[in-house]
Amino acid sequence: MKKAPVILLFFIITCAQVNKEITTYSNNSMDYQPCKIFNNKEPAINQIYDNRILVVGHAYGSVGGNNTGLSQNLLDFFSRIEINEKTILVLTGDFVRDATLENLQKVKEQVEIYFNEYYIVPGNHEFSESENFYRVFEKDFFEKLLISTHIIGANFNTSNWLPALEDQDKINDIIEKSKTENIVLFSHQLFWFEIFEEEIRPNGYQLYENSQKINPLEWIINTTSKIYIISGDSGAWNQKFFCKSSNQGITMIANGIGDFDEDMIIEIIDSEEGLFFNKLEINNP
Repeated sequence: MKKAPVILLFFIITCAQVNKEITTYSNNSMDYQPCKIFNNKEPAINQIYDNRILVVGHAYGSVGGNNTGLSQNLLDFFSRIEINEKTILVLTGDFVRDATLENLQKVKEQVEIYFNEYYIVPGNHEFSESENFYRVFEKDFFEKLLISTHIIGANFNTSNWLPALEDQDKINDIIEKSKTENIVLFSHQLFWFEIFEEEIRPNGYQLYENSQKINPLEWIINTTSKIYIISGDSGAWNQKFFCKSSNQGITMIANGIGDFDEDMIIEIIDSEEGLFFNKLEINNP
C-alpha cells in the first residue's frame, strides 16, 4: 500500500491502485444518527445460528471489586445460557485488573470452560504488563472470515489510540480484499470518541497524547462493505450503551460492563440472511 508522509502522528493510507479513493468518513457528529441495528432478530440464547459472537468490553467488571479474573456476573451469565460450537467470544480489553501472569492465565482458563473459540484484543490494563499478555495469549491481532462478515481485532494501545502502522496496513489489506457485505472491527480504545465528545467518554484516557483535531477514521480505506467498529473501553462508570451510524456505511459502538444491574453485552448473529445485532442483559435470569 502507498502511504503519505507521517504528519503530527497521523497518516493516511491509500490503496496501491491509482483510482482507489481514500475514505471520506465524516468527522462531524451531526452526520451520525442513533443506530437502529439492534434487537432486529429474536435473541439466540437457546437457538443455533451459523455463527454467533458474544462481545464483552471491560469484562473484569466493577472498578471497586476484588475479583482477579472475569466479573462473576459475567461468569454466571455464561453458565446460564446455551453455548455451542458456533458461539465465539470476543473480549475487547480490560478483562483483568492487574496483568499478572496468574490473573491472565486465570481468565484464559475461565474462558475455555465455556468457549472453544475466542479472540482477544488487549486493553490498557492488559498492556500495562505487555510481556505477560503475550506469554499467555501470544497474539494481539486476529481476523476471521465468516459468512456475511469479516471480523478483525487489533491492539490500539498507542499514544494516538490508532493501531501501529503495520497493523493499519494489515487491516486495510483485509478490508480491500474482503468480498463480504460487512466488516466488524474490534478495539479497546474509543479511538473515535472525539467525533462525539459531548455524548460519550471512555473509561479512561491512559496512553492518549494526541490533542490534534483530526479525523480518527481517515486511516480506514474506502469500501463498499458496511463497517461496524465495536470498542470496549466503556461501562466502568455505568455509561449508557452507545451506537451511532452514518449514511456512509459506518457504525460506532461503545459497550462494556461494570457490575451494574443494567449491564449488557453484544450478540452478533452472522448467517446467510445477513448480520444481526442484539443487546443481552447479563443480569436478567
